[in-house]
Amino acid sequence: MTEVPSRVPGLHQIPTNALIKNNKMPSEPWPIQRYELLSRICMFLVIGISAAALTGWFTGSVTLRGIRAGYIPMAPNTALIFLVLAILLGNLKTVPIRGLNLLRLGASITIVLVLVRLGEYLTAVDLKVDHWFFHFPAERLGLAPVGKMAFFTAVTFLLLDIALFFVTLPKQRWANDATKILSIVIAFMGLAFSLGYLYGAPLMYDGRSIPMALNTATAFFFFGMGLLIRASIADIVDRRLTKIALQTSRDELEERVNARTGELRAALASLEAEISERKQAEQSLRETEDQLRQSQKLEAVGQLAGGVAHDFNNLLTIIMGYAELLLVRGGLTDAMREKVEEIRNAGVRAAALTRQLLAFSRKQVLQPVVLDLNALIEGTGKMLQRLIGENIQMTTLLKPITRIHADPGQIEQVIINLAVNARDAMPEGGKITIETVNAELDEAYAATQVAARPGNYVMLSISDTGAGMDEETQKHIFEPFFTTKEIGKGTGLGLSTVYGIVKQSGGNIWVYSEANRGTTFKIYFPQVEGEVESQLKADEATPLPTGNETILLVEDEAMVRALTRECLRVCGYAVLEAPNGEEALDIFKQHEGRIHLLLTDVVMPLMGGRELAELVTAISADIPVLYISGFTDHAIVHRGVLDPGTEFLEKPFTLNALARKVRRVLDKASHQK
Repeated sequence: MTEVPSRVPGLHQIPTNALIKNNKMPSEPWPIQRYELLSRICMFLVIGISAAALTGWFTGSVTLRGIRAGYIPMAPNTALIFLVLAILLGNLKTVPIRGLNLLRLGASITIVLVLVRLGEYLTAVDLKVDHWFFHFPAERLGLAPVGKMAFFTAVTFLLLDIALFFVTLPKQRWANDATKILSIVIAFMGLAFSLGYLYGAPLMYDGRSIPMALNTATAFFFFGMGLLIRASIADIVDRRLTKIALQTSRDELEERVNARTGELRAALASLEAEISERKQAEQSLRETEDQLRQSQKLEAVGQLAGGVAHDFNNLLTIIMGYAELLLVRGGLTDAMREKVEEIRNAGVRAAALTRQLLAFSRKQVLQPVVLDLNALIEGTGKMLQRLIGENIQMTTLLKPITRIHADPGQIEQVIINLAVNARDAMPEGGKITIETVNAELDEAYAATQVAARPGNYVMLSISDTGAGMDEETQKHIFEPFFTTKEIGKGTGLGLSTVYGIVKQSGGNIWVYSEANRGTTFKIYFPQVEGEVESQLKADEATPLPTGNETILLVEDEAMVRALTRECLRVCGYAVLEAPNGEEALDIFKQHEGRIHLLLTDVVMPLMGGRELAELVTAISADIPVLYISGFTDHAIVHRGVLDPGTEFLEKPFTLNALARKVRRVLDKASHQK
């Protein structure tokens, strides 16, 4: 059985034995072989008619040549073309390439003969195409010459050859549709000329022109029908395969539904058997579900924070950078300078809070430094007063203390959370006291506290005059989702977050409270030696480091790029800039002078910072690279950027941080040469 490839997507994956059983398609009365047999019968009839006509020319039999003595006979060339094309099409295999190539070759030769014959008709030039293969004596039937291909025969052959070329494209639906249309036209022309003999149409058969022979018209009819049947087989197979695929999908779906239904019934039976036991745990389950929903909300917040970190840090970079540019350039009144400093300080605090939010969502590595806790508290004083409101008095008792090692953003978050918690405990107003002092925990005291170790500490105490807590409440205050506030007034994560930050910083936290007597939280941070790693004021204490090197700046965010360019130029550097890696690479290749530093963002369209750095260092191995990004260190590591020795400046950065980092990288590269 000839295999007809399906044009329906995906149906070629269905096994043949699933489609055909006992040479029949399931639930179909006619097998594909029967259609193919009909097509071959038509070709055999064409072969018989053309072979008989050719034999008649060689034997002189008028009956074989033209059926009757008064009918025009089939021309020898016509008989030969029919014979060759019918044999090729009748034995065509759709899979082997050889059969298709032979059919194309036969159709090509036929087209040449037909076009030459049509040329004779149109130009009245006798090229004797009818004598190329055969040479029989010239005859006439009435006024019409005998043995030459008729004009309509040549036209029909041209249509037939085009259809055969389409047959050689079995996987193209448009080709198959075109083949069917041409087959219908060919069969119709054969039928029309055959009926012309029956009714004696004078327009076709009288006069000096060569009419189409009756056996030629009959052969065209059978050839067109055979070709139409062959072209229709593919559509029949497609329909049947589609039906089988739909039935198979329906059966599979029904099996899955039945299996799933059985599973659900079994689960229902098991559930019914456990109802008596689970009734006792329903209340606990509802509480757990509430906590889970709350946790999912926080997880969504964390995902959102990580997704917007890049853009938000870009905005903070712009705010802090331009504020510093205004301060550096001078010319401000004292009042204006104070306002600009507030803008800058607010940007720094916002950056710290952003890092804390990302730390909560596990998207940033925290950055502990040697810290002056008193300076941190003084820096957050104005913000805390705004948070707690005017009806609450805030007092700070800050004694000289030793340094601690912690993340400023974390500690700031601890202070804010405890202050807000105290505010909520005093709806009618009250007093909050923030106190710091050096403390020593001896072994006797440490033994009375869980996880405490003897040693020297810095104590941070935050007290309020609020409602206080009983002993039972104090046992649970650091548990996640535990809250004594009304529904919708708190998440139950404020104190658990404080506890986690303190523990991560190597400290301890204890609470002292009595009902209606207020609450005191005492936090103990280990003391450390060393100089405070200054933030802004230390930068202002020394001039900005400058230089005259050439820096290639690559940043896709236009405002951040403009700010960074301005900062670098303030420091004396020559700046080349590009919005993406591809343009930066072109600038690097075309620049005639030396480029001393590549300063590039990490995540950019078209070409990222790391790929750009690899291409640039492949051209100039000694050029240093400094990455800047609003993503966190942990995220950058996942993107394969922070390899050992990689220089990186995290957004948002200040003018001082940028200037010092650039100078440090340039000096380091200069010393390594």
